Amino acid sequence: MTRDEALRHWMDTAVAAKRWEQMHALHQSVMRDRDRLVAEFIASFKQLCRHIRRMQDEKRKGKIKYIHYSALRSRLLSGDHRCRIDAYDRQWYADAVDCSAEYDAGWAFGRLDEFTRAIAEQGKRYVGKVLPADVEAVMRGEAVWYTACLVKLARHAVREAVRSDEFAAIDKEDELYIMVGEYKDRSELVYRHDAREKGGRELREMLSAGQRSEYVYEVFNGADLSGMYFSLLNFSYADLSHCTLAGNAIWGCAFIGADFRGANLEGADMNRSIVHGASFKEANLRNASLEHIQGGLSFPAPDELHIPPFMETSFQDANLEHASFRGADLRGADFRGAALREACFTDAELEGAIFAAEDVGHLGLSERQIAGIVIAEGCRA
Repeated sequence: MTRDEALRHWMDTAVAAKRWEQMHALHQSVMRDRDRLVAEFIASFKQLCRHIRRMQDEKRKGKIKYIHYSALRSRLLSGDHRCRIDAYDRQWYADAVDCSAEYDAGWAFGRLDEFTRAIAEQGKRYVGKVLPADVEAVMRGEAVWYTACLVKLARHAVREAVRSDEFAAIDKEDELYIMVGEYKDRSELVYRHDAREKGGRELREMLSAGQRSEYVYEVFNGADLSGMYFSLLNFSYADLSHCTLAGNAIWGCAFIGADFRGANLEGADMNRSIVHGASFKEANLRNASLEHIQGGLSFPAPDELHIPPFMETSFQDANLEHASFRGADLRGADFRGAALREACFTDAELEGAIFAAEDVGHLGLSERQIAGIVIAEGCRA
């Protein structure tokens, strides 16, 4: 076996198998320890905000426009899992005034170390054909998978972090962007703050113009958008919290990771929409039709690891009375605290979905559905 053949065989077997094993284990640990991980992320965000406020009080920092969580490959190579958190003004990387804190992402990058040790050990079987430099090169490339998991956690946690008093206290530009990625390199947007005043009429005109199909990360917070018709639009990660969408026809739209917290969707028709990881916490969905929506929590196949798994779709404390989820994919969805009187789950996929014990007997679920759900004892006061 030549060196090239050995490297290909090592990559196609040992590296690929260990990648799948580690990513699956990481997903499971995130779901198991999510509350702790979210709390740690929020604590790091508050720490940065307090630091920003101190610098602003001392007139050493202006209004903030960008916040970056950054993994440093130089640190990762030495087993240091700390990320930088940097706050920049409108000059972005040209901002000469350092304002930073740190976040320990060992929950993710610690598994990258395990992966590296494992593939290095496997490489010894090729008797000198897989070199330490090959292992390091693979490790550098594999870091993107673990960074993607950090992005996914950040998108989930930042919803709560930006509601903190610490974030409210800092001086911000009207638009502020929170990013996660590599240091002064490729990053992904995880939250967009937009404090610009937009009247309901302006938003309605924007949505009615028909010139855009993408409203990713758009901020509609508190807007009255009732009586409108949306079809095949992309509202992924949009802020629709406390919006009024009562009676709307919303067909086949993408709401991946969207925030509907406290929104009024009474009587809305959201049939066949995509709602993976969306939050409907405390929303009013009474009499709403959510038939055949796609909101299931699942882990991607080995050839789809570039798509990190979504967090579960949450209906915690929502009003779902007389709502219809017929034929919906709701695997892993959280229904704790929801009002579920006369809600319909006929033919819905509910494996891993969480319900309060006292609700289960009144939902008319099939034996197969009951066998697959998770019953949360004592989740209501």
